Amino acid sequence: MAKLQDTLEVFMEELEKVQASISSFKEINPTIDSKINEIKKLALKVEISNLESANQLFLKNLEKQYLMIDEKTNQHLKNFEKMMQKEKSYFNRYYKIGISFLVVFLLSITLAIKFYLQSKEFEKDYHYEHSKNRVLSHFIDEKNLKKSFEKWIDKKHQETK
Repeated sequence: MAKLQDTLEVFMEELEKVQASISSFKEINPTIDSKINEIKKLALKVEISNLESANQLFLKNLEKQYLMIDEKTNQHLKNFEKMMQKEKSYFNRYYKIGISFLVVFLLSITLAIKFYLQSKEFEKDYHYEHSKNRVLSHFIDEKNLKKSFEKWIDKKHQETK
């Protein structure tokens, strides 16, 4: 029973606190009611014509901004296309220069190989003629035909003049 007594005492204390807060609320409530009535009496006068003109002005500015952005975007796209065309022409130009350089390089290698083979053939012919002349020179020296050979050379030389 003592526990019930203690619980009831605590309950009563809490109940007194709640009653005190309710009575203070009753004191505040008329103040709040008077403020709510004052707010209700206030009427905002909004002129729709001003809002419409402000809205139209806003829409005009928005349209101007949109047109300006659209114009700049179109201008940037044109510049980008020009730049891409220029890059493409540069690529084509360098591509053509590279191909022509490759063709010239291959032609020069071909000509170098051709001249090398011709020089080897001329060298071979030269050595053949040189050895032939040496053999002829020995033959002329052995047969004592040097004077007649010199006369024959002078005669041929006179004919070619």
